[in-house]
Amino acid sequence: MLEVTYDDKEVRIALRKLDKNLKEVEEPLIKSADYMKTQAMTNFPAMGQAMGERWPGLRESTKKYKEKHFSGKPMMVRTGTLKNSFDNTEPLTTENQAEIEVFSPVYYAKYHQTGTSKMPRRVLLKIIKAHAQRIKKIFELWLDRAISQSTD
Repeated sequence: MLEVTYDDKEVRIALRKLDKNLKEVEEPLIKSADYMKTQAMTNFPAMGQAMGERWPGLRESTKKYKEKHFSGKPMMVRTGTLKNSFDNTEPLTTENQAEIEVFSPVYYAKYHQTGTSKMPRRVLLKIIKAHAQRIKKIFELWLDRAISQSTD
């Protein structure tokens, strides 16, 4: 026969520590947002591939204009404002929920993201499977550490 005994007081202390640690979810939210901002920036030289949607080419008239006024600059980059604009909100946490938003405050970002009648869609930011897997890993590492610290 196997007999298992445990100290109820230590279990309760560990569970309180775990509860406290799990409420400190800002860290993986911020790391996830930083990861997605990096992906948004790498999407420019990848011409959309980092988000799984290669950007359509430029019209001939746009190519000529760009060559004349912004020679040597890659597609979707004139000054770098849009490429370098991605930011995130502060983490928002409630008792049962936590969120963070990654966005571009540049007013014309939405036109590229969705496209218009005169401009094709060129996705700047979206979560694809590879991104979801990396974000999942960020949260798994955080959870492992939270559990480990609760039993120290």
